[in-house]
Amino acid sequence: MIREHGRGALRRFPAFRLGDRGAKPSLDPIRHFAKFPLGWLEGNEARIQVLEENTRHFLAGYRAHNALIWGPRGGGKSTLIRALVGKFFDQGLRAVEIAPSCYHLLPDLFALVRGRCQRFVGVLDNVSLDRGDNSLHLLSRMLDGGLEACPDNLVFYATSNYKDLVDREGERPQGLGQMQLDDERPNRVNQGIQAEFYDPQQLQRLDQERALDDRFALKVFLDLPSRQQYRAMVLSYARRAGIDLPEEDLLAAFEVWRMRHNHDLVGGRTARDFVDAYLPQYLRDKGESNQSSSSSIS
Repeated sequence: MIREHGRGALRRFPAFRLGDRGAKPSLDPIRHFAKFPLGWLEGNEARIQVLEENTRHFLAGYRAHNALIWGPRGGGKSTLIRALVGKFFDQGLRAVEIAPSCYHLLPDLFALVRGRCQRFVGVLDNVSLDRGDNSLHLLSRMLDGGLEACPDNLVFYATSNYKDLVDREGERPQGLGQMQLDDERPNRVNQGIQAEFYDPQQLQRLDQERALDDRFALKVFLDLPSRQQYRAMVLSYARRAGIDLPEEDLLAAFEVWRMRHNHDLVGGRTARDFVDAYLPQYLRDKGESNQSSSSSIS
């Protein structure tokens, strides 16, 4: 069920939330979508292009890939998805936010979107699972491996701080593990290294835990910017907001602000937060300066 306004909601709103507040699972419109211009994401351009191209293929009706966007906090992972949805909204792209508590509703999501003219991105934000989490096997089965095929108009974009979605608590296979070699040489396990304790199922258990990772064909890493790059971000966002200060003064104010508020890692989010915090002070100081100038002229 498409809650509120029926099918018209799919035309009006760019994003929805998968929920089960009523008798049946539903797509609830997100009325105040957090839009973000794709062109404002500075840095990682080549990596962003990979996901944008995948999205274009998806909208054109080609087979597209599930994607994992990973990297350190503040690097713009979730923002990138929002920016893509905003850019391609007019071409029929819609986002469906899927909370961990709603993973069990994925079969219902298939039924809700299958056959519709829009193209849907299932958003799995900030994914990180512990070993033994029931969600691990559920997600793996629904993304690929179950008897029901995923609808052609649905792909999944996940974000995480980790490239490995399942915390394996440092467990590693004994020796070098299995290697895929040429046909004339068989696959080898442990490369002749004798383990103190041999676990014959260790590799199989690790394979099971890595199964979810393999459901995301694309792994897109968004790195934090260099110092030169994030200083350029600060200047760019400040100019867009109408802050017209000499670069040296603005960057000095930013360094004081970020250290005062313990921002050890700087990405686009930190740069935007600084601009939001600094703008009222700038406008206030500018107003007082204009009043002072007017008084002196009169």
